Amino acid sequence: MAHEPLYRPDLREIQNRNLDNPDVLTLLREIKRLRELIVRAAQLLLRWGEMTPATQEGVEYLSHELEVEPCVEEADYEDRKRSQNEIARRRNTQGPEPGAGRLWRRESRN
Repeated sequence: MAHEPLYRPDLREIQNRNLDNPDVLTLLREIKRLRELIVRAAQLLLRWGEMTPATQEGVEYLSHELEVEPCVEEADYEDRKRSQNEIARRRNTQGPEPGAGRLWRRESRN
């Protein structure tokens, strides 16, 4: 179910109501970190057409930041796992490939 996005005042209000809850404060810090990442990505996309060396450097930096994000690592892991499961499923449902396991002998010519 989709919900309305939260703006900074909404997050600040949640924080003020939960100053004694370390779990909520940890989640709010993570939200802040991710919001900063989104802003950097949006800034780079706005400059995408003018690919200057500085913009290219920013793209490379953002790319590195995204690669090490836990959700990206988890998605990559899940994609690899899904691919491996699909390959195994195909092997199990299709049986051996034609000629698999067959010993090839050179026919003698007389």
